[in-house]
Amino acid sequence: MKRYLGYGLLAACAYLLLVIIQLPAAHLYGWLQPRVGGPVQLYQPGGTLWNGRAAVAIAGKTHIEAPAWRFRPRALLLGRVEYELAGRVAGAPFSAVAGRGIGSPFYADDVQLALPLNEALRFLDLHDVGFGGQFRIEVRHAEVNAGKIAALDATLSVADAAISAPVNVVLGNVSMRLESNGEIIKGILKDNGGPLQADGVLIYQPSGEYQLTLGLSARDPNDVQLRQALRFLGTPNAAGKVSLSRRGRIDLASYL
Repeated sequence: MKRYLGYGLLAACAYLLLVIIQLPAAHLYGWLQPRVGGPVQLYQPGGTLWNGRAAVAIAGKTHIEAPAWRFRPRALLLGRVEYELAGRVAGAPFSAVAGRGIGSPFYADDVQLALPLNEALRFLDLHDVGFGGQFRIEVRHAEVNAGKIAALDATLSVADAAISAPVNVVLGNVSMRLESNGEIIKGILKDNGGPLQADGVLIYQPSGEYQLTLGLSARDPNDVQLRQALRFLGTPNAAGKVSLSRRGRIDLASYL
């Protein structure tokens, strides 16, 4: 008897959830926001919680243009509420699957975001150098608990990297794999065998402090143009390798 009662309660809860997510998003959000609040602010929401959109969403310092969402009902079978998300960040398209299970932290899978490399490298303060290329963020899985990254498996990559000012030089493609065990985030940079030979390490502490070290050199020692271009980034050693080191603080929690 207790088993059937449990199944009945589960079915009732699932039905109630399905009813709620089909209510008009604007009405439901207008009722919930002043009572519950929350980390995400929606402006001009439309559609329903099942399939909806808004003009703008703001989560911390992150502004999402034209956000859209679609409910994934199959996740209910695993005890999760899950959505497909899409929109634009800084004019660049992004997509993701995000959700949360009972008693588990918020998670995001299959996050895709691409934007110009020059925008992505602003924090390095290389004011005299312009870059070309496409910077891409791919997050296979991430978990956020209490505003902190509890787990991360992601890749940062650059396609068709180039120095565009003060000279025009092709660099090639590079990527960095990011992993975290809930404490330190570590990234390893490598190139794909193009004109630029690159290696590096990124360490991000739970406090928000980061340290980035890079080693850059021309794969072909006779590539005079690239070797001269790297001098705009730093002074090469006797082997022609330019070493860069940056320290700073990025409060990731403020973007979550």
